[in-house]
Amino acid sequence: MERIKFEWDDGNKHKSVNKHGVSNAEAESVFYDEELYMKEDKKT
Repeated sequence: MERIKFEWDDGNKHKSVNKHGVSNAEAESVFYDEELYMKEDKKT
């Protein structure tokens, strides 16, 4: 799998940790999980 490069701008760099307790590395890791099941989000 090709690696995706993430660039966190200064305004968003700490939002995930502060708001959700999720590090940037953890947030990025979902893109490399080959067993992740994705489902279409259908708007009602």
